[in-house]
Amino acid sequence: MNSRLDQEGEGDCEPSNRACTFLELRVKDLFDEHLFTDRESGKQYYLRLQRINRVSVETAARQAARKAEAARSASASSSEPRGFELPLFGDTVQ
Repeated sequence: MNSRLDQEGEGDCEPSNRACTFLELRVKDLFDEHLFTDRESGKQYYLRLQRINRVSVETAARQAARKAEAARSASASSSEPRGFELPLFGDTVQ
């Protein structure tokens, strides 16, 4: 955590409240909110955990591979060459 920030709330700071490197929140009403305050500016940052989406690594990898293959086949099937134009730069001559 930034040393300029004070923190308070429902989360558990690790390794300690004074040196909050990791903030543990849970998706339960009494463990999902935390507040950080910048000592210099007085700005406050409110953090609320709304949900956690669990995805298996294998499923995510398969989905990414399918998307990459679809992108490769779409670009390979395009028989029209794509044109390239140089950008137009102009200077005022006086």
